[in-house]
Amino acid sequence: MAQAPFAYVTQAPWCDTHDHTLVLRCSDPRYKQGRDEYLQAHRQLSHVSEIALPGGPAIILLSSPTFFTVRPLIVVLHKYLEVKQVFGFAHRACAYYREKYPRLSPEEVYRKQIADLFEFEIEVAKLVRGARIELYYEDVVDAHVGFKRIMKA
Repeated sequence: MAQAPFAYVTQAPWCDTHDHTLVLRCSDPRYKQGRDEYLQAHRQLSHVSEIALPGGPAIILLSSPTFFTVRPLIVVLHKYLEVKQVFGFAHRACAYYREKYPRLSPEEVYRKQIADLFEFEIEVAKLVRGARIELYYEDVVDAHVGFKRIMKA
């Protein structure tokens, strides 16, 4: 049986390696290009696994409707890709948070996102034991994307 021709073949060569890195991020496309640049240029990570859904890191928290769906996916990725580091990215003006918490001010939403990042850190550590976990908040800085590392005081 004849195989149909491919609709498109990339210029980028196939790469059979990965960085043992998992990124959980929001699916908002406004931050994607800047985040990719940060990971590739600043962190030298060009082959990461990503889970992108509205809410980003909040998707693995018990308060999320995706709690029971996403957590098993993380376990599978860890098993087969030997994840050694996990990045959680939250961002300003996230539609997930605006929808879920319509009565909160932008400052209250920011504080909730930071609290959720810390909860994400605890939860993802249970799923990917021994992995280094880094938390980031993305914001617009002079028409570019800036990354603020979030760490407990």
